[in-house]
Amino acid sequence: MTTNQGAAPSSSQDPLGVLDKFRFYREEIKHEFDLITGRLNAYLSTQSFLVLAYAAAMNNTNPKSQHYFPLVFSTLLAIIGVLLSLQAIAGISAADKTIDHWNIKIGELVRSHQWLGDEYQSGRLRAKSMVVNEKVIDPFHAGGLSLPRYSPWIFGFTWILFWALAFKLQRI
Repeated sequence: MTTNQGAAPSSSQDPLGVLDKFRFYREEIKHEFDLITGRLNAYLSTQSFLVLAYAAAMNNTNPKSQHYFPLVFSTLLAIIGVLLSLQAIAGISAADKTIDHWNIKIGELVRSHQWLGDEYQSGRLRAKSMVVNEKVIDPFHAGGLSLPRYSPWIFGFTWILFWALAFKLQRI
């Protein structure tokens, strides 16, 4: 019996559980995508709150604290925003690296079992994927990682600009 050629074996002909491994790897990838989604939702919620607080602080019309409160409070919010962005970068990139790890495992599995590669490439196991450099690349999901990858960087730089804006407006 060779599992490297021909059609997919039945479960009784697959003593190594290749399909089970494949499904396990895909479930792990799905789990990591779910983690990224949860982390991104929590991150965006905190950023929304901080932006609203920043806008309220910059709209302070109290004559007694009009000059110092916006600068101090916006600086505090900017620091918190940058720290949360750094934390989000770490959490999201960890899950992203784990997805890469499982994609490499799938790539090795597909490469070592020709029938699995044929099933995979034909779309019966996963549509529109390809094996590149030992990794199974799923363009649909890979593109979906752009928002989680770049959002913390964008918000982090935005908080630095918000702080600079508050500082500049207080100097006028």
